[in-house]
Amino acid sequence: MKKFLKITLIVIIVGFAALLTLSAINSSKLNDAAEKAGFDNVGEYKRAQKINIATKSEYDAHIKRQAELDRIAAENGGFLSVDEYKKAKAVSMPTKELYDEYLVQQAELKLAEKKRKAEEDEKARLAEAEEEKRKAEEAEKARLAQEQQKKEQTELKSVATESVKTKNVLNTEKNISSEVLIPDHMKVENVKKVIKDYLGPCSGKACQLNIDLLNEYLKKHDDYSKGKISALVSGRSGSKHIEAYLRNGTQIEVSYYSGTLNSMSKKRDTVEIDKNDIISIYSVALKNYGAEVFEDWYRGSTNGIRALKANINNFVNSKATEYMNNKASKAADEWDNI
Repeated sequence: MKKFLKITLIVIIVGFAALLTLSAINSSKLNDAAEKAGFDNVGEYKRAQKINIATKSEYDAHIKRQAELDRIAAENGGFLSVDEYKKAKAVSMPTKELYDEYLVQQAELKLAEKKRKAEEDEKARLAEAEEEKRKAEEAEKARLAQEQQKKEQTELKSVATESVKTKNVLNTEKNISSEVLIPDHMKVENVKKVIKDYLGPCSGKACQLNIDLLNEYLKKHDDYSKGKISALVSGRSGSKHIEAYLRNGTQIEVSYYSGTLNSMSKKRDTVEIDKNDIISIYSVALKNYGAEVFEDWYRGSTNGIRALKANINNFVNSKATEYMNNKASKAADEWDNI
C-alpha cells in the first residue's frame, strides 16, 4: 500500500513538473513570435491575433483607423467626445439624444431603487417597533396578571378571616338580635345607597331602567347574602376531579372518573359545605367593589363580578380537591387493610 502511494506521488510530481516546463516553453515561443512581429509586449500581440493581424505596423494602422471611425461616429451621433461615444456604444445607444435619455432613465431607476430600499428599511423599522410594542404589552399583561393574582390571594386571605369572624358571630347565643349580626355594608339600606350611587342620576325613561336594575340588584343581594350562589367550575390542570358544581351555596357536586381503563365511568358525589363560607366571600367582594358584584355573572364585565367569581371558583375547587384527596387517602387505607 505504501509503495503504491509512493509511486502515485512520484507520478503527480513528474506530471506537474512537465506542465510547468511546457508552460515555460509556450511562453518563450509566444515572446519570440511577438518580438518577430514587432510588438513591444505579448498582450498587444495577442489582441492583434484575435482580429487576424500579424504585424505591429498593421495593428497600429488598425488602431489609428478605428480611432478615426470612432471620432466620425461620435460626431455623427452628436456626442461631445469619443469617450462619451464609447460609453454609449457599450450600452447600445447610437446617438447622444438616446444616450442622454438612457442616463436619465438609469438615474430614475437608481432613485426608485433607493426609495424602495428606504421604504423597506422603514417597514423593517416599523415592524421592529411593533414587535417591541407587542413584547412590552405582553410584559405589561403579565405584570397585571401577577398583580391580579396577588390581589386575589389577598382577597382569599381576607375571605378566610371574614369567614372565621362570621362563624364566630353565628355561634354566639341565639338571643343576640339579627341586626347586630349583619355588617353595615350588608344591610339593605346601605346596599341600596351603594347601588344608586353606582347607577348614577337619571331622567325620563332612563329612571324606570334604573329602578328595574335596582330591584334586580337587591334581589341578587338578598340571594347572595343568604349564600344562594350557584357556579359550575372546571377542575384545574392535574386535578383529580373533572368539574365541581356549587348548588345554592350549600352543596358541591364533585364529578370525577372512576374505574379501570376497560370500565371507566363518570361519577358524581355531593359534598356538604357551610354556606357561611359563601356568604363571607360575597361580603368581602361587596365591601371591596360595591355594586359591581351585581353585574352579569357570565359576562364578567366588571372587576367586582370577576373578583367574586374568582374567589368562589377558588373556594369550590379547593373544597373539591380536599374531598378527592380525602377519598384517595381512604382508598389507600382500605388497600392497606385488605
